[in-house]
Amino acid sequence: MCDSQAIKDKWVGVHNRLNGRSGTGVDCIGLIYTIYADRGINLPGRSIQKSDMSALLSLLHQCFSVAKDKIKAFDVILFRLPGERYTVHCGVSLGGDEFIHVLGSSGVKVDSMAGWQSRLIKTYRLR
Repeated sequence: MCDSQAIKDKWVGVHNRLNGRSGTGVDCIGLIYTIYADRGINLPGRSIQKSDMSALLSLLHQCFSVAKDKIKAFDVILFRLPGERYTVHCGVSLGGDEFIHVLGSSGVKVDSMAGWQSRLIKTYRLR
């Protein structure tokens, strides 16, 4: 599965669940890992024993930084959460102005990059 509509159809509305990696519940790191797995790319570093931050750091070691104006589909995007100074949130670009992420009780949703631009920390692309 490689196109953004198929990703939206599969994931939007799925509940937020810590350490989840399936259609019954997923967390933000699990969503990234399963989107890549659906594309045939098995990322190292995700295990049920690892914390989200540890898994995220393992993932980012497989990536390189991308300028904010060069974002493409499937880039990993890091944000600050609204009202938080240091909390890191992540999602996957779907191309254009859209990205998919897991946000609290809303679960998996698609949002506009423009609406999150002020919270954007950094963007990464898999090597």
